[in-house]
Amino acid sequence: MFNAGDDVIIGYGTAQQESNTIASIGSIILTTPLQYTHAAGVSFMMSSSAVAGSDPMTRYKGKTIKFWLPNFELVPLLRTRHLSLHGSTFPGESCVYQWFERFVISEPSGHPIVKVSVKRGILPHASSRMGLFEQLDITLRDEASPMVTLDRPIYGDAAGAAYQDYSLQNGNVRVRVGRQYHHPPRVNSPFYEYVYVESPELSFIISPAHAANEYPDDASKALEYSHVDMFIMDMSGEESFLGILPEIWGVTPLSEEVEAFTQPPEDETCSSAFANDLKLRVPLSPLPMSGSASL
Repeated sequence: MFNAGDDVIIGYGTAQQESNTIASIGSIILTTPLQYTHAAGVSFMMSSSAVAGSDPMTRYKGKTIKFWLPNFELVPLLRTRHLSLHGSTFPGESCVYQWFERFVISEPSGHPIVKVSVKRGILPHASSRMGLFEQLDITLRDEASPMVTLDRPIYGDAAGAAYQDYSLQNGNVRVRVGRQYHHPPRVNSPFYEYVYVESPELSFIISPAHAANEYPDDASKALEYSHVDMFIMDMSGEESFLGILPEIWGVTPLSEEVEAFTQPPEDETCSSAFANDLKLRVPLSPLPMSGSASL
């Protein structure tokens, strides 16, 4: 249900994606004119509590902040009392472009809960193998390989929509894996695959997306750079969270290490191997993701 004052996203995942704020309800009236012409049926969703994704960026309380991470290296994005979230990026054609390739959710002890990564080589059109995972590699707990399909699916209202639920930590952490209809397509199909994680302090969804924002006129490039985004749907007590994201949001003190991640690379051609240089200048080990920190 939408209310006046809600931040919303129109046309998420398309080249015409934009944000706005609801001024009044009835027919929904926005505070500013739309920048683009959108087709009938375009997605219209409430902005989540926070976002981490795209190239990469994070959005928190209406403020968007871009940052750069060392590619192909899992870094500690955030930690709560019940779970830790790490993520890694892969590069685009220049060091300015990065996207998340995978997220790893684990217990604070380090024991895995679920690993989610985008499949490489996604086909332009979904195959006819209905029910098989074709966009995401999803690995639960200690399983040796990603899920191939849902083994006990619950089917939703839309034809082909389905999900499966898992409960961990005596019900404190719940995971839903599934596929859902979305128009326009987020990747290569009217359906997108997702992982939803819910805990007492934090609930978020991970889903795939193409790179149409960066390549609006090149469908093959947009698909080539398909990636994963994370939307935080609800959170509380974020001032007690640890990791890179709470520092970037400004809810915990900003360290020199994390502040360096908000500085753009000096060489847009990548010729100076920005990621390697960043790892030398900004070691990740000092980040307080374990130990006696009180949550």
